[in-house]
Amino acid sequence: MLNGCQNANQTKAGVENKVSANTVVQKVPTKQFIKSIGVMAIPPLDHVKAASKNVFRMYSPDGLYEYFCTWETQETPDRMKRAFIAGTDIGNGMFNRVMGETIPINATAESFNYGVYLFENAQQILSGFEIHDWSSSRGILVITVMSTIENAGTLKEKAMQFYENVEILSEEKLAETRARIKQERETIGRNEEEQMYYSKVADHTLLNIQLYGGNPPKRSEQRFELCNGGTGVYQLKSGGGQNVSDETVTGNWDIVEDDDGVMLLVIKSNTTADDKWAIGLHKSGNVTIGGVEFILHAKGSPEGPGTCE
Repeated sequence: MLNGCQNANQTKAGVENKVSANTVVQKVPTKQFIKSIGVMAIPPLDHVKAASKNVFRMYSPDGLYEYFCTWETQETPDRMKRAFIAGTDIGNGMFNRVMGETIPINATAESFNYGVYLFENAQQILSGFEIHDWSSSRGILVITVMSTIENAGTLKEKAMQFYENVEILSEEKLAETRARIKQERETIGRNEEEQMYYSKVADHTLLNIQLYGGNPPKRSEQRFELCNGGTGVYQLKSGGGQNVSDETVTGNWDIVEDDDGVMLLVIKSNTTADDKWAIGLHKSGNVTIGGVEFILHAKGSPEGPGTCE
């Protein structure tokens, strides 16, 4: 985990503190509530984060490490351990299996080194380190970090750094925290994560163009124009020749984190129900809508939003 620091000139008591003009002030990571899995933790600041119901993922900015966190509610620690040792099917022609001995952490948590293998020839293609914590009545908290075989030696440290800062909330504290966050959204406005997404896409066009089928191929274009003033337009054009369908949604837009920790791009219309799309960060610096990359075009650029003043 990368820890930021703030360097300031030290002064004697009674003398005003002055920060050098050359000082680089970095944000210090703090414990935050992760909605999708309902725990407090300190995610690395520079990692790309993605959430869905009961799943929290992080990706290192260099693309080398992937974190996966979830709750297993239908398993016991013993059954999970035996399955892990035997090997479990993870889909796409792959399975994972424990490598070496179980590593105890405390009375209610243990960990494993594991490998990811191809079914066709049992070749190992990835390495991982996984932690199981069954201290809560909510189930077994699973935290895993995965990377290439060459980085296997760093996985335990990264997994433990994250795990050691996890606070599993009681059911009462969890309910209180969710209620507080909902109230803050209504009274204060966007949280820090929502504001980050909002600032990233405001006064931009989000554009995805795909060609598919036929000769000549048909064209699908999805375009969002999101103005910093609050108005937003979504347009879908698809088809080819005389058979082109056109869908348009207009209204006021916002970025909202739902109860599962999923970031949503919302366009609110006065005449229809709110339209919502899951939005995420793409490693290229663009964004994803529904898991598909959309290219960002700033206001004033050729593909930038024409509807923003």
